[in-house]
Amino acid sequence: MSRKYLSLVCVLSCFSAYARADEPIRAFWDGNTLYASCITRGNAASCDGYIAGVADTLEMTRTICIPPRVTSGQLVDVVIKFLKDNPESRHYAGASEATIALGRAFPCQK
Repeated sequence: MSRKYLSLVCVLSCFSAYARADEPIRAFWDGNTLYASCITRGNAASCDGYIAGVADTLEMTRTICIPPRVTSGQLVDVVIKFLKDNPESRHYAGASEATIALGRAFPCQK
């Protein structure tokens, strides 16, 4: 399977989750799981890796535009803050929650 095709699959998955349809979307991690992983000592690698994967996919498709000196720790902080401030939406897919948080923090200039 080509990288371009895999990227498209990842993006479509994120956007379908982002749409937040009435029907629940199958996700490996929901926002509750992501939040718990990010705030629990010893789970930093899981949290960082998950958010970095979402961020890489979004940036690769020009959905978000992360400035050059932003660290992975900052990306994690943005997502944790969003999840902390929006507990009512944590039951949605973790990828969609991270997409919203990162999209608000790092929009591309039109």
